[in-house]
Amino acid sequence: MRKVAFLIIGLLSLGMFCACSNEDETVNVYVPIEEGVDYAAIANFIQSNYDLGTEHRCFFEDSNERQCLVISSTNELISRYTGVEAFPDVDFNKYMLIVGQEMIPSSYHTIQRQELVSKDGDLELNLYIPQLESGYGAVQHLFYWGLYPKMQHSKISVTIHKEL
Repeated sequence: MRKVAFLIIGLLSLGMFCACSNEDETVNVYVPIEEGVDYAAIANFIQSNYDLGTEHRCFFEDSNERQCLVISSTNELISRYTGVEAFPDVDFNKYMLIVGQEMIPSSYHTIQRQELVSKDGDLELNLYIPQLESGYGAVQHLFYWGLYPKMQHSKISVTIHKEL
């Protein structure tokens, strides 16, 4: 009888864990938009003015801090961009621009791919860089950017994944 009672208690406990699952949670994954906008103009501008391999700081003036900016309007762009050349037009009614910098150890890294995960109002930007053999002990800036569909969000986090 005791074994049956423990079995029933165990099954009820297991049922409680299953009942607490978050099946209503909505998760969407996005990659940067490269079609349907003047992507080439934005990419060329960023490559030349926001030089991804150096310490040019047209968005992060005098800062070595980890930062990720979600720019959703022209006013936000004007307040954040400190460069001198005119930024290409972005339709902020449809899109948002994400720019950021991370400090990472070792030698020069490039971003192989990136994806933006939207989960119940929170955003997570996943950056994938190659796994390099141990290089220099110095710390470097890793700059990134992407144009994504405009969406409401409460916060954004950035995760760097190393791939072979």
